[in-house]
Amino acid sequence: MPNRIIKDSIRESESIDALSDKAEIMFYRLITYADDFGTFKADPILLNSALFPRKNYKPDQIKKWINEISREGMIVFYSSADGKPYAYFVTWKNHQQQRAVKPKNPLPEDRNGDLYASIDDVLEHSNDIRNHMISDDITCPRIRIRIRNRNPIQVDNDYCGEPSSDISPPQPDPILKIPLIPKDGEFDVLQKDIDEWQVSYPGIDVLLTLKHLRQWNIDNPTRRKTRGGIRKHISGWLAKEQNRSPGKGQQKGDQISDALRIFRENHRTAMQGAQPDIEPGAD
Repeated sequence: MPNRIIKDSIRESESIDALSDKAEIMFYRLITYADDFGTFKADPILLNSALFPRKNYKPDQIKKWINEISREGMIVFYSSADGKPYAYFVTWKNHQQQRAVKPKNPLPEDRNGDLYASIDDVLEHSNDIRNHMISDDITCPRIRIRIRNRNPIQVDNDYCGEPSSDISPPQPDPILKIPLIPKDGEFDVLQKDIDEWQVSYPGIDVLLTLKHLRQWNIDNPTRRKTRGGIRKHISGWLAKEQNRSPGKGQQKGDQISDALRIFRENHRTAMQGAQPDIEPGAD
């Protein structure tokens, strides 16, 4: 690992001064841990062993300190295509010399802009990707290509031990599409999904809420979910909107308004019936 540069101006840095003592120590050690491109593995267990080999800090402590560094805008998190969490120093090129030709880790620009502000977000995203890959393997195991005389045997990469798609029943047209991470495309929301969610969340307009969720994902491409994590994202969003809605309180208010209206009508009728019959012109 090449030597790193720490300039004397770091003593007057407001971002460094905002860190706790442990987070500041972690920042200096991260500089020695990153590769020549400023990237490093962001797994809390690996960070603990690499940065503090003579300590045994808990993963929550590691996450707390590295999140402090991220909040000051000094590092940003991202994930690799296979779901491993990474981070990189934002201003690395301004302070360090690049000697290596190739990076040791995947670069953030290879992830199509999927960046995360906290280690919790990138770990959740990484778990979604790994779970999705596992579910894909269970549904359609990957084919191993054997080598004979250094020539690969030709196989159909689309082969899967599932029934052929040409005998599957036609799928209904989606009501709307929610964008996912780039490699997963879009999630089709069908009418049957909306009907099921409407039963579970009767206090809100599910279709209207899903349109709001879709627009949020369009406007926040770095926070989009994987195909394996989108339903959890939708359920959490709908549950939050359900809790925000007046629900039973509004229904009770309507009942009180109806009771008050009936009382007033009965009172008016009673008062009209109690008026004495007075002939016109009588004293």
